[in-house]
Amino acid sequence: MDISRLLKKDAPDPDMSSKSEIYLASLNIKRILSLSKLVFIYLVCCFALPSIRFDIHSPIFISLCVSAFLSAIAAISIHLLYKKEMPPHKSIGIYRSYWLFLLLSLSPLFIRDTICSDLPFNTLLFFCLAIIVPVFSVKDLKALYLFFTIFTTAVSAFFSSNILNIVFIFAIAMISFFVSFYLHSEYTDIVTRLRVESDTDILTGLFNNRSGLEKMRSTLAICRRIGQPCAAYMIGIDYFKNYTDVFGHLKGDEALAMISQCLSDLFGRETDVICRYSEDVFAVLVISKSRVAATEHATRVLKRIEGLDIKSDIESTPVSVSQHLTVSIGISMYWPDIHPELTESTLDKLLASASSQLDKARENGRNRVCSTEGSSF
Repeated sequence: MDISRLLKKDAPDPDMSSKSEIYLASLNIKRILSLSKLVFIYLVCCFALPSIRFDIHSPIFISLCVSAFLSAIAAISIHLLYKKEMPPHKSIGIYRSYWLFLLLSLSPLFIRDTICSDLPFNTLLFFCLAIIVPVFSVKDLKALYLFFTIFTTAVSAFFSSNILNIVFIFAIAMISFFVSFYLHSEYTDIVTRLRVESDTDILTGLFNNRSGLEKMRSTLAICRRIGQPCAAYMIGIDYFKNYTDVFGHLKGDEALAMISQCLSDLFGRETDVICRYSEDVFAVLVISKSRVAATEHATRVLKRIEGLDIKSDIESTPVSVSQHLTVSIGISMYWPDIHPELTESTLDKLLASASSQLDKARENGRNRVCSTEGSSF
């Protein structure tokens, strides 16, 4: 079974995987709410203008009524969901449905443009409005404009024999797309960079504590579902505080970078999750068949890091500081058949057990591996 594929499939939507993205979605939902209100107000004003007389049986009148109704429903629905603090991704469905049905309800106006008007005013207004449509990803933006362009161009081609009119509407769609793409792609790029920065420990390049634990919870859920055991490692650098006190923080930062790179190489599978848990401790969650296999791999980690031979240029050091850095490792196993119920505290208990084994390794002389005995953490 390809576990890495399962992890990708069941992973949270990448556009919703961090607090920064949830905040972005909330901002976009507020914009959608405001946009729906503006559309509703505009359509109400059309009804209120004394110079405009509508035949209540005409497609134009029905179109405006349906559009106003959709705008009101969208505004109220999003407003209620937002007040109830529903997850933003649940409101995105309302946003997409709103624009789809709004486009269909405005069809009579687009048809009127092609038949009765030299200038497709309604179509032009619609695409100007679409430029400021909030998007959650560039993929959303492309799909939105592709549908808009095909639909409006098809309507124009079906109801008008004027080739210039068709070309003009198509040109409006293309210009609107490129303007919107420029604005929103830059916007989403900035958000993407902010997301990466918020999820990454700057010094080591690994996941930070928050994002690392989120990834571990996803991995743990998959492993429970497919019945695959996991091993949690807590890897602590021996005497690191003393090391930085003697050799300085710059040397300490260099040592952290070297050790984190070594750990990235040793835990390099797609399913492996590694993060900087605290100043001198790394947390790792890997899929492992047995405690023996996990311990053997941890021993290889010890030897590889000891082999880095991270030294300082200072010749005289206190007894409590080694001439080269080593690590101690605590291991705890998760067995899905013994712990079938996965709760919010399961990962915390698993890491706490591994941390307890790390403390035991340090008490027993450091530069060694300790793991939980038996089958339960």
